[in-house]
Amino acid sequence: MKFVLIADDEPEIVDYIKSTLRNRLGDEIKIMIATASDGSEAYKKIVKQAFDLIIADITMPRMTGVELVEMLKNDKLLDPRRFIILSGNVEGDMVESLVANGVTNVLVKPVRNDILIKKATEILQLPKIEER
Repeated sequence: MKFVLIADDEPEIVDYIKSTLRNRLGDEIKIMIATASDGSEAYKKIVKQAFDLIIADITMPRMTGVELVEMLKNDKLLDPRRFIILSGNVEGDMVESLVANGVTNVLVKPVRNDILIKKATEILQLPKIEER
């Protein structure tokens, strides 16, 4: 079983990603999906549970995707290979910060299903992570 966290403040985006992952990965990879409506909620869940894949929006209330990555790195809980960051408008300084923290999977919304599934599959095929 692989554990996935989707963090986005737009419920329709969360539902879309959940259904895309379940429909396209469900037969190949068994996944359990958790959700968060902002970066702060995502952080609390990541501290308690190790996730094999984290898909997070770059701009969320209370804590952005960039701030989430930085906090996880400071707390030594960051495996940047396991992140996909989504953004409706990619700003250079935000992308630079993500790349400086090792996150290289930054996708622009609206993300194409085939690209999302390809990246998610690559990440979910990484070796299983240890439980927290």
